[in-house]
Amino acid sequence: MGKIADVLVDAGHNVTFYQQDAFTSIIKTGTKKARVIRRPCTLGCREQPSGDMWKLTDVIEGYKVYGKTMALACESQLKDNSLTDMLRVQNFKLVIAESFDYCAFALAEKAGIKRFIAASATMIHPLLLTTFGNPNNIVVTPGLDDDHGSQMSFFQRAKAFLFFPIKKWFTWKAFQEGLVTAIRTHYRNDFESAQITAQSSYVFVNIDEHLAFQQPLSAKFIYVGGEVDGTKNIKSLPENVDKIVKNSKYGVILISFGTIAQSYLLPEHTKQELVKTFEKFSKYDFIWKYEADDKIAANLTNVHKMKWTPQAELLAHPNLVAFVTHGGINSVSEAAQNGKPFVCIPIFGDQSHNCFAAQEKGLAVLVAKTDITTENMETALRTVLEPAFQTHAQTFARMMAKKPFKPRDRIVGYVNQALEFDVSSVLDLPGHKTMRFTLLLLIVSSTLFLHLKAANILFLNSAVIAQSHVFFTGKLADVLVDAGHNVTFYQQIGFTDLTKVGSRKAHIIVRQCDHAHCRDQPTENVWASGDEMMDNGEFFSGMAKAMAYACESQLNDKNLTDMFRAAKFDLVIAEHFDYCAHALADKAGIKKTITASAIMIEPHILNLMGNPTNLAFTPGYSDDHGSQLTYLQRAKALLLYPIRDYFMHNIFYKYIEDAIAKNYRPDFHAADAIARSSYVFVNIDEHLAFQQPLSDKFIYVGGVGEHIGRDHVLPENLNKILEESKKGAILISFGTIAQSYLLPEETKHEFIEVFKTFPDYDFIWKYEVDDDIAANLSNVHKVKWTPQSDLLAHPKLLAFVTHGGLNSMSETAHKGKPFVCIPLFGDQNRNCFSAQEKGLAEMVEKLEMTTENLVHALKTVLQPEYQKRAFQFAKMMADKPFQPADRVVGFVNHALKHDVSTALDLPGRQMTTIQYYFIDVIVPLAIVVMKTDSASYRTLIRPTLPFCGLKLQIAEECTLRLNSPV
Repeated sequence: MGKIADVLVDAGHNVTFYQQDAFTSIIKTGTKKARVIRRPCTLGCREQPSGDMWKLTDVIEGYKVYGKTMALACESQLKDNSLTDMLRVQNFKLVIAESFDYCAFALAEKAGIKRFIAASATMIHPLLLTTFGNPNNIVVTPGLDDDHGSQMSFFQRAKAFLFFPIKKWFTWKAFQEGLVTAIRTHYRNDFESAQITAQSSYVFVNIDEHLAFQQPLSAKFIYVGGEVDGTKNIKSLPENVDKIVKNSKYGVILISFGTIAQSYLLPEHTKQELVKTFEKFSKYDFIWKYEADDKIAANLTNVHKMKWTPQAELLAHPNLVAFVTHGGINSVSEAAQNGKPFVCIPIFGDQSHNCFAAQEKGLAVLVAKTDITTENMETALRTVLEPAFQTHAQTFARMMAKKPFKPRDRIVGYVNQALEFDVSSVLDLPGHKTMRFTLLLLIVSSTLFLHLKAANILFLNSAVIAQSHVFFTGKLADVLVDAGHNVTFYQQIGFTDLTKVGSRKAHIIVRQCDHAHCRDQPTENVWASGDEMMDNGEFFSGMAKAMAYACESQLNDKNLTDMFRAAKFDLVIAEHFDYCAHALADKAGIKKTITASAIMIEPHILNLMGNPTNLAFTPGYSDDHGSQLTYLQRAKALLLYPIRDYFMHNIFYKYIEDAIAKNYRPDFHAADAIARSSYVFVNIDEHLAFQQPLSDKFIYVGGVGEHIGRDHVLPENLNKILEESKKGAILISFGTIAQSYLLPEETKHEFIEVFKTFPDYDFIWKYEVDDDIAANLSNVHKVKWTPQSDLLAHPKLLAFVTHGGLNSMSETAHKGKPFVCIPLFGDQNRNCFSAQEKGLAEMVEKLEMTTENLVHALKTVLQPEYQKRAFQFAKMMADKPFQPADRVVGFVNHALKHDVSTALDLPGRQMTTIQYYFIDVIVPLAIVVMKTDSASYRTLIRPTLPFCGLKLQIAEECTLRLNSPV
């Protein structure tokens, strides 16, 4: 969202970036250029969950936490009349918010903001398609967490068909129900989140269109993935990392599972599998983001465990040959944009979707986290390390880089169109009201004027529950600031330890957490849990509660509403899951919105915008497959979809909806507010995302600020590692939530064995504590923090082992570095699968992190062809003619000038389920056919039965006589 805001600022618009703090540990603001309004957490404040994403229980708890957090944040904001007044007085013409942020849409509606643009930080998913009336297309497009990509077998299609309602139920129960309840309790009891989301003029999607799953889409869908601000800001690798990468003889493989899934929490047997993998690739150096100090891979000189890795810089380094990642959308996108193949190991959320997309694109090899064995990892690594694989990744990167219309221009253009025209109605799909699948995203509202006249844009983050989300929206805000707009970046603290502001250029407004439930972001261990959405219910529930508390605080803050209203914002940009942000915008009277998504587009946001879910070929939020599904995968996807949807709503969205209903108005429908968005900005390059048909409201703005090469100098220690590395360095990082030191001991030892397998490669491992793991391995460099982007940009950073977070994925792809993707939870499965299908990564399941699997994955991504393909993929993204920053500015300007929300609305969004699926046609036809068959039987067949019986008896007697002896 911040990137979108920055793009609009650069376009000359007046952008306001608003964010509600949800988790006390997530305090960063996404925008760098827009005016920031940050609202502190006031209800249910706590830190962002950081449990063991490798464990099913922790993942489920995480979902619940997120859902409850958002609901509380929503309640807080809806009760804050001053917030509504503030939004209303700003006279925002447009709101840009993430599609899952129902509270954001409720806030926007409460503020009187009429036009919206939805944003999606994830790949496009079936639920978001349905919201805007697009067909689900579950036979060809995987959902956000489906275990398949776009190419599904019979069983995969069956699974997708059967699981769709289950996933929807799960999502509702675990995530959405809280938000909706909050909105209906504090705003209006008739609030329909899907309907309001579908009214968005556009949907900005955070992935490059080349990376996303392809499917027919409404014109509301705009790819904004990739470079957004158009500037090169890659830092130099730290000396130690740089030394590893530079001294690596055959190249470096980066291993990172993002911030939530911690490598150290990997099951011990998985660690040992990874260690064995490292041993099999002794010629390569492994930079492993490992959050704890232990003895895992300590005896392997080619394994460098670091508590933090400069993923972007590593992926950008020419000596980074592969990336092992969890498949987060950022990691997948980054790897693809850098032309680096990777092994994608989705852990939870949309990571499966991402990994399958990358795999289908020939950029990555997907390995399920439960299948992280030495054999699987070795096979994956050897695949991505093949020269052809490397070449393909590099070519793909160049394709994304050279796409004709950059994300920045799309963002600005569609925003301007949404401001002037009712594109929401024009681009709406008929299936908007068919199936609604709600997901968690942050709301950012932004307003701007067209071209020569700057507009007032508000980025509205009603609850910051994930730092990467505000970083994304912050980049958007900075882009809009550079475009000449007046951008305000508002963020409400959700968790007390998440305090960073996303925007660097916009006017910043940070609202602190002010309710009794303020807390740091949850830190549960994510390594032992499953990567399914329902495996992480508690995690998301905690997030939802934080958002709900923050929502309540903001909705009850009259001064906040008055401030928004007085600012007269022309446009609001908010994440799709941030329902409270939309409620705040509504309360403030801001009419136009743009929705932003920091993750790949997933089913929920698709449904919100009226698109079909396409479970058959697009993985869902945490599915264990990419676009290529087997029969069983399709069956699973089909059966679990409604369960996941219901679960997610109840553990996440319900809290926020309740907060909005209680503190604003019960009849406020976040879905409708999001659907009215002029556009949806998605935080991934289109080349990295799973491909699927989309509404033109969706704009890929992924890769904003990402590109091939470096901009900043690495810390001396990391730079030394890379420069002195024999064959290159491999970065290992599992993000900020998943701590490497929490990996199971056996898994750590698997990594150690992997490090030993690649003695000529240095491993920079993001490892958060000081222990003896890999202490005896000279090629393993454990660091508690890594300048990931700068590391990925280093030429000697050959590979990346990552959790598959979208930012990491995107960063790696844009740097042209292959990676091993090990998804832990959330959208990481989706990201890893996407990168794997793109040929940018090899995917390894977090429960299958064996030495064999990891070694195989690393060897694959370290192959020259794999390296070349990753590099070419990055160049492809970098050379795309219409960069993310241009998309942000272009679509924002368009939304500001025109009523694109109505114009781009999909017709199917308004259709009922009976209409959309031809039930009203099929049922009468079936009755006619059955009656006709019955009449035919009575009049033609039944009367002939006695005669047929006589003929049969005669025939039998003749046969007996002929066969009897003479």
